[in-house]
Amino acid sequence: MSGSPKYDGALRDIQSPTGLHYRIHEMPEDLAVLTPRVAQEPEIWIDTESADWNTKSPRLSLVQLRLGDGSLHVLADRSIFYARFERRILGADFVQGLQCTFELARRVPYHRLPLRSLRLAALVHHLCGTAVDKTLQRADWGQRPLSAEQLDYAAWDPEWCYRVHRRLDPLVRSWDPAADDPAAIQSRSVEILPLERAA
Repeated sequence: MSGSPKYDGALRDIQSPTGLHYRIHEMPEDLAVLTPRVAQEPEIWIDTESADWNTKSPRLSLVQLRLGDGSLHVLADRSIFYARFERRILGADFVQGLQCTFELARRVPYHRLPLRSLRLAALVHHLCGTAVDKTLQRADWGQRPLSAEQLDYAAWDPEWCYRVHRRLDPLVRSWDPAADDPAAIQSRSVEILPLERAA
């Protein structure tokens, strides 16, 4: 992406050309300052990137957070690479309460969310109307420094998780299986079928 800022290890606050503002935390001191703030948050959206994802020993390489105030944080401290970072930093009790956007999407019946794939890119496209390029998902996330494109990609993921979750939640909450009309479901299925065949 031309015009993207270069990350040389010193730049910490980034205003992306795609309109996203995020902060990079790469030192243990940065994480020490952020941790108490994260602990006070009632809701956090988390995403991760892994190095060596296609091997028997994938390594956690990056953790991205979106806090309730909308701030985005990319945690790039090398101390997280080989540890169960989320449990060590956030605590086992907290991690047990994590909710998964994918699992939430699975709770929506197909006639209400007619998607072949529930991957984040598909959900974003269907629910937010934005096409997300996921080619960087298979990038080398173990390298340092990360490219500006990688950082931008990583920072967007928890933001997309937040936006998708906000659109999925009403679909789940408003669905009452007992109130479903079988004729309406059949009619909806007939509408969906031509679209599926064309896809």
